[in-house]
Amino acid sequence: MRASGRFRKQQGALDAGPNRQGAAAVRRWRPMLGWRFARAPLRAAASSMPLPKPTTELQRWAPWALAAMLLDPGGAWGQPKVVEVPAALEDWRGWVLHGKGYRRCPLLYDAGGEKRGDFLCAWPGRLELVLDAGGGTFKQSWTLYDDGPVPLPGDAERWPQDVAANGQRVPVVSRDGAPAVWLGPGTHALSGRFAWRTRPATLPLPPAVGLVALTLDGEAVRLPRLDDGLWLGATAREQAAADSLEVRVYRRLEDNVPTRLATNLRLQVAGSVREERLWPVLPPQFVPMTLASDLPARLEGDGGLRVQVRPGVWEIGIRARAATVLDRAEMATPGDNMPGTEIWSYAANPALRSTLAEGASPEDPSRAGSPWPELPTFRLGAGEALAIAERSRGLAYATNDLAVERALWLNFDRRGFTFADRISGAMRVDWRLDMAPPYRLLAANAGDRPLLVTRSA
Repeated sequence: MRASGRFRKQQGALDAGPNRQGAAAVRRWRPMLGWRFARAPLRAAASSMPLPKPTTELQRWAPWALAAMLLDPGGAWGQPKVVEVPAALEDWRGWVLHGKGYRRCPLLYDAGGEKRGDFLCAWPGRLELVLDAGGGTFKQSWTLYDDGPVPLPGDAERWPQDVAANGQRVPVVSRDGAPAVWLGPGTHALSGRFAWRTRPATLPLPPAVGLVALTLDGEAVRLPRLDDGLWLGATAREQAAADSLEVRVYRRLEDNVPTRLATNLRLQVAGSVREERLWPVLPPQFVPMTLASDLPARLEGDGGLRVQVRPGVWEIGIRARAATVLDRAEMATPGDNMPGTEIWSYAANPALRSTLAEGASPEDPSRAGSPWPELPTFRLGAGEALAIAERSRGLAYATNDLAVERALWLNFDRRGFTFADRISGAMRVDWRLDMAPPYRLLAANAGDRPLLVTRSA
């Protein structure tokens, strides 16, 4: 008792009651044994779980010594280790580890071991799905090292039914909007089923699941696609109902080094959710650089584009380039789902050279629905080409194109004016603007930045 009292005087008051003596004893023993632990988690555990009544001096400091051994996340090297607990302290194991069961889980590489996220407490096995137009079943094994939630395939609209773990029915709860079950340590074989009137296009899967075996409509899917969930497509009956796809192609040919091509594909889709192939999506002289799509899409090596379509109107953008500067761009022969005619626009580059597009039928851009109504527009058919005629190289215009807006104020002595000019346009030659006499320039700004006013030689 005197030792505990001296320690309280030096370190400050500890918890009330007999636990004070145990904490002081552990602090006294800790430098000799090299244990590490934090008092705050121990107080939290002690407040939520009743303590056995200490009867001897050993029992008074025993729980704190046991806590120091069990709560050490991994020793000097941060690796999980088995802690040998003396028989006299074994009865305190449950109290010390109350709420800390995750410390029995494997420690992640390079983790500090201070929080639950530093440990891997659940490991999923292969997810086996057998699905058809009316629903299906799933099976999966999970290995748990601590009590915790186990996520299930599905979501609020496709909720799993009749879920069982090792043959015993378990309740399914919503966790962050997704179905989950609560299981204890051990290996569990989960099973369940789905039921739907119309098969969904995709089935959400837990992020931790990486191995999937899918059987769809009685056929094994060799490589299941995991794009924002498990891709299921649609049934054969739904596909035969009223599937239609209308594609419009708009292209913007840009005079540059090398020549650039911007393609806008507008898809009007009706019917079921399915996968469609567009081929070819680019003229033969161009190679793709970027792809932007509202739908899951993938460019293929043969120049085709695979798209997972669903009813609605969608746009897909493709940026491409040629190998060099072209003087002729030809429309490719249309193949899978591509239209017989395309709308092309031409964007000249006066800073590079003076050019003119010719050789194709002109089209009203507003009536054609072109995304670039300010540019000359043409309609091309299969095998037709847009020729680029070069007029001159360098700047197309040798003069500046400027506009002046002037505001005048009459001076109070009525002998002159004060004015403010707003100059806009393009400077193609020269680098200086001079104010002609009898006017005198007082100040000038480019936007919010003041300019230096000098006198011409």
